[in-house]
Amino acid sequence: VSYRQATRFAAFSQARLPTEIEWEKAAAWNVKRGQRNTYPWGPAPVPEWANTLEYWSAHDEKAHATAVGQFRRDKSPYGCYDMGGNVQEWVSQGNDDLDTQTVKGGCYLNRQAAATSARREMRGAGVTREQVGFRCVRDLAPGDQPDP
Repeated sequence: VSYRQATRFAAFSQARLPTEIEWEKAAAWNVKRGQRNTYPWGPAPVPEWANTLEYWSAHDEKAHATAVGQFRRDKSPYGCYDMGGNVQEWVSQGNDDLDTQTVKGGCYLNRQAAATSARREMRGAGVTREQVGFRCVRDLAPGDQPDP
């Protein structure tokens, strides 16, 4: 899916793409410890826990995207699945007219050491790649409390 397709879908769904900062917080901020994790589950890579290249190599299978939540331990402190692997995700830079946009995280084609929450790449906004997807967010209504 391209960046432009992702933003159109989000708008249709009365949502938006997360900003890079929102994505990183959802992926790796540990509220209880008051610190940022390298991976959604903690500071160190664990090849069996995320859809990255090591998992598929160990199982002698061709790497591919999987359904959300198949890797149950690839879960952030906020309860978001697949932020340490599976597919990279488009994030908003606040200017949809740019020819290049940012993707965050790693995917099934990356080694886990490169699939950190801080990982970012620039991609053409109109380009589609099998290993790039997105997630939508909605702003809280006044008075609503966020989930930690």
